[in-house]
Amino acid sequence: MLQHVPAQANPCSNAQDRPFLRPLHRQQRLWPSALSKTPEISSMLVSSSLRSPIPTSYTCNSIIRGCADKNLHRESLLFYQEMMVQGLIPDRYTFPSLFKSCRNSSEGKQIHSHSTKFGFASDAYAQNTLMNMYSNCGCLKSARKVFDKMEDKTVVSWATMIGVHAQWDQPNEAVRLFDRLIKSENVRPNEVTLVNVLAACARARDVAMVKRIHEYIDEHGFGCHVVLNTALMDVYCKCGCVKLARDLFDKAREKKLVFLEYHDKWARRG
Repeated sequence: MLQHVPAQANPCSNAQDRPFLRPLHRQQRLWPSALSKTPEISSMLVSSSLRSPIPTSYTCNSIIRGCADKNLHRESLLFYQEMMVQGLIPDRYTFPSLFKSCRNSSEGKQIHSHSTKFGFASDAYAQNTLMNMYSNCGCLKSARKVFDKMEDKTVVSWATMIGVHAQWDQPNEAVRLFDRLIKSENVRPNEVTLVNVLAACARARDVAMVKRIHEYIDEHGFGCHVVLNTALMDVYCKCGCVKLARDLFDKAREKKLVFLEYHDKWARRG
């Protein structure tokens, strides 16, 4: 729960200790006056006040998350600033939404520093979104550094990092990470992990690797997953293996779910 604490107990209580806050330090108090001028924020504040007149972790995190979900990134960060000014302490659910709101590495590194100061350097939930943030800001090395330092990697951690390498056109590294996961780690890949590694295979146009992943999917009981079958068909099409893609389609139980997405591809290929 967010709680009011003495200034000396808050690691970001002094202006000089709040690098993220310094660019905004001269602005007027933002909660609720300036923030409430934004219709979306005003609605959130009213709704939260009706539920709880005293700020709690739930109400504050809901507003920050609502801002992030509505692409009100600056408002999300400003609301967090006001939490700091008022001496409120964030919890593990505060930072994932803040990481999603960071538009550049400078903002991201400052929020990252705050999350570490507040004791969430080892929190998998926060670290997974931190990896995504660094990737979205073009800092692949920083994302990988966060991943490598994680002591308790979850399947989401693996899926995220594999997806990051695929996104940044490093398919071979994504596949190596997948191999490391299935061979030496005590975590079983999930559907998202497999979709991400298939995306890497599509970028590499590596048919042999696609077939190996396809075999793994069938051997481990993922063959009936519509999303995976759709991803496999997509990869086979991109690799020029239209017949293999069509075979998958013909065997699919839920043909209607994949037909609209792929009928135009097959039409273009005759």
